[in-house]
Amino acid sequence: EIRAFVNFFNMVAKDVEFNNIFIGNIEGPILEVPSKFKMVAKQRGKQIRFTLNSQKDEHFITIGLGLTGYFKVQTAPVDCLFSFISSQFCLSIMSDTPDSFYYQQTDFDKNRSPDPLEQQEDFKQNLKKLMKCENPICTQLLNQQYFNGIGNYLRCEILYRLDVDPFTPTKDVDLENLADEIFSILEEAYEVVSNPQEFKEFLKCYGKASNTILVAGRTLWSWKPIKGERVYQRQFDTKIERVQDFM
Repeated sequence: EIRAFVNFFNMVAKDVEFNNIFIGNIEGPILEVPSKFKMVAKQRGKQIRFTLNSQKDEHFITIGLGLTGYFKVQTAPVDCLFSFISSQFCLSIMSDTPDSFYYQQTDFDKNRSPDPLEQQEDFKQNLKKLMKCENPICTQLLNQQYFNGIGNYLRCEILYRLDVDPFTPTKDVDLENLADEIFSILEEAYEVVSNPQEFKEFLKCYGKASNTILVAGRTLWSWKPIKGERVYQRQFDTKIERVQDFM
């Protein structure tokens, strides 16, 4: 989705001179921006960085769209979280879940992995840090330090296509094969994400599989039986969860 949003933004904003930024009812820093500037957007995982180019210098604004964010062309900033204003139109950021949106006047976060679409070799190299990781692959796939841009539905689809038990220790997963599958599935998702019917057909596991469990705060769908007692770690908290066999 982020890649599609960036392509849309750059298409609409090309050669447009902006003159202001509107910030809705959200928390964040006070922005210092030039009086006139042109913009280009770039993605890295789940983040979008806007470069504001003026005659004197350039500024960065990096955002996280959250769960349901999207861009909309408006004549005035109405019911939006954030809006880039020009004399022709406003390019606004909308969301049904504003609490998950954030912005910062900096470059991309350094604690996130390389982008799996734009920086594939660097992404693979970064995964080598997981060669001794004991944590289950189903929790690590949501760790943006290694899997920048991977969210819950992609986690489910990746595990399904690899035919991997969600609770397999990460060190026991073929990381090279995992990376290649991530690259492939992201390209497929990009092709269908704007078509609801095609996207629905693209999903083979998420929201469809017969077995579910809450892992790392998100519902995991799996066609494999989920049973037994699993230990998993998210951030700095180790939790033990009794998992029922739903088969």
